[in-house]
This record gives sequence, structure tokens and C-alpha cells, in this order.
Amino acid sequence: MHLSSALRLLAVAGLACTASAFPAADDEHLAPDGRPGLGRARSARELGRLFRSSDDAERRMLAGIIGLEGDILVLREEAVRAYRDAGYFELLEVDDLEELHRAFPRFRSEVIEYVGRGGAIGERAARLFLDLRLRLRREILARFEYEAREVRAGLALLRASAEGFVLLKNDEARRIAARVDLSSALLRASRLDLEALRQTGDAHAPGTPDEGWCAELIALAAAGDASRAHAELAALEQRLGRRRSRLASALFTPRVTARLAEACALRGGACDQAALALPGIRELLPETEEGRAAPPQIAELARHRRYAYALRLAVEALAVDPLNEELSYLAGVAAAFLLDGREVRARFDRYLALRGIRSGDDRTFRGRVLSAEETRALAAVQSVGPLVR
Repeated sequence: MHLSSALRLLAVAGLACTASAFPAADDEHLAPDGRPGLGRARSARELGRLFRSSDDAERRMLAGIIGLEGDILVLREEAVRAYRDAGYFELLEVDDLEELHRAFPRFRSEVIEYVGRGGAIGERAARLFLDLRLRLRREILARFEYEAREVRAGLALLRASAEGFVLLKNDEARRIAARVDLSSALLRASRLDLEALRQTGDAHAPGTPDEGWCAELIALAAAGDASRAHAELAALEQRLGRRRSRLASALFTPRVTARLAEACALRGGACDQAALALPGIRELLPETEEGRAAPPQIAELARHRRYAYALRLAVEALAVDPLNEELSYLAGVAAAFLLDGREVRARFDRYLALRGIRSGDDRTFRGRVLSAEETRALAAVQSVGPLVR
């Protein structure tokens, strides 16, 4: 990549203004769903202080956000137990929920063959196919890991700015807060819906496999007429789809997702744009594989210029996506060559915070196999002399 091309990637920072363009409620301290959140008006210092706040309302708000991931994991585990009891994992020969969800589309395309095996296997396959609660949970949980990571990463940076060495400007901290509030709103909707979809043991509860349709599907598979079976299966799918739509209309996730679709698109676009800077940064850094193979117009630059250009690109891209782990690490690498201990510590501590590692709390890395990047960052943060904040 030519140097001028690398520098043109700085235009990615032009999207920084869109990264905070999430819809906000009228109250400056509410999340997009109208619930208490980090808000859009607190300064970086105020956001950091929330983690030490003595105000009951602020403590409850923060605890509610932090607890979302655990609440959903409990509800997800309840569903896993119900699926194991129903024999779904055994039927599709998978071991965990993610594999089950990934295997479901293939199973749907082969359901006649599965049901046609007859006996307990056939009945189990019919019930899996007709289980609307599983279909709805699958859609609700599809983005769970991503949104949970957004909350974890955003809170980790804000907390590290108060209790660690991360340095955040007000605009950057507010963009992070907006990301946390957006994901929190989506996770709250997911939690409500997963609670509504809990297995009750009631065979007639909405979304549970319809016994009449189950018998119909078993008879269809046993008839032995493949063309007729697939035609009638399509009609059954249509009926099932209408029932699923009625159930989905009572859930929160579809409505909240539709209302926040623009905000999610802006977030995704900002993350994609920031990631475009990564190849250029790697090529500029002499110690990376790409940097060692850099074309002559970059390889011939003085080392300090290469590191300086790389740091500038990384900082500009982080203004667009402040939660990008690799950008944070590469900014630390460039800073280690150019800047003093305070800046190096701040850059590498940012990366560690995103990785869930706190240099002053060995519980966060004791017994953990650290990557080469984590090891380097941790050593840099711990080796720098005392810093007065």
C-alpha cells in the first residue's frame, strides 16, 4: 500500500460523528429504550466515577447493566436443559446450543427424512420442527454474544479510565456510553422475551409443538410419496409461519430491533470503516509480518516515521470505533517506540481492559494462557514506573 493511500484512510475519522448518532430518549441519562442508562451528557470523568458512586439510583442503574449478561446466560441454560430433556441435541448429534442453532436450517430442509425414520426419533424430529419457542429463541439469541461483548468492553474502558490508566476524552467516552446504552437496550428486550418463552411444562402453552400438527407431519412422512410430502410440508410451514408471526408480535425484541435499526447500522458501519485502517497500520509497523514485507515506498521510510504514521492512523480509527481490540494494541505498539511511559501505559492498558485483564488484579489473568500480545501489554503496563493520576 502506498503511503498516501495509508494516510487517506485517516478519512475514516470523518465517521466519528456518526458513531454517537444513536437515538436518545428525552432525558439525557436514559438509554434508547427509555430505561436509566449511562446517557449522552456525562463527561469522561463523570462516567468513570459511576463505578464508585454512592448514589443509590446510579448504583442500581450500573448493576442492572452489568447483570444483563448473567441473567440471559441463566435463561439460555434453562433452554439448554429443556432441549436436552426433549432429545434435540441427541437427534442432531450436537453438543451445545450454538451447534444446535447452526444445525437447525439443515434439519428443516431434511425434516421429512428425519421424521420418516419413525418411532421415538420421528416423533422427536416432528416436535423439534414444530417448536416455535426454539425458533424464536434462536433469533433472539443470535446477537447475544455481540451485544454482551459491547457492554463488557464499553464498561471495561470506562472503568479503566477511573481505576486504571486509560485516558479518554469526553467525546470518546460519550461514544462508548452510547454503545453501551444501545446494547443494553437490546439485551433488556432479549431478557424479557426469553423470560416470556420459558418452558412451563404446559403442553398447550403458545409456541409449544402442536400435537395435531405433529401427528400430521408424522403421517405425511410415513406416506412414502416424496412430491406430495414436500408440497404439504410447504403448506404446513406457511401455517407455522403465521403462528410464529403472531407470537413474535407479542415480543419486545422485534419492536426494539426495528426502532434501533438505524443506530445498529451506524454502529456497524463505523466498526467496518475503522477496521479498514488495520491493513495500513500493520504495513507501517516494522515488527509485523506485513511491515517486514512492506513495499519500498514504506520500507524506505525512517522507522520513527513509520511508527508515527501508524500511531496517527490507529488513533484516528479508534475515534470511530473505540472498542476495537487490535487497533488498541497496535496503538500501544507504536506508542512504545515513540512516546513516554504514561502514554505507553495508557495505550496498552486500554487493550488489556478490552481483553478483561487488569494489571493490578491477578485474578483476571492468573491461570490464564496469555497470548503474545496480552503478555507484552501486561509487561509494559506493570513495568512502567509509578504514575500519579
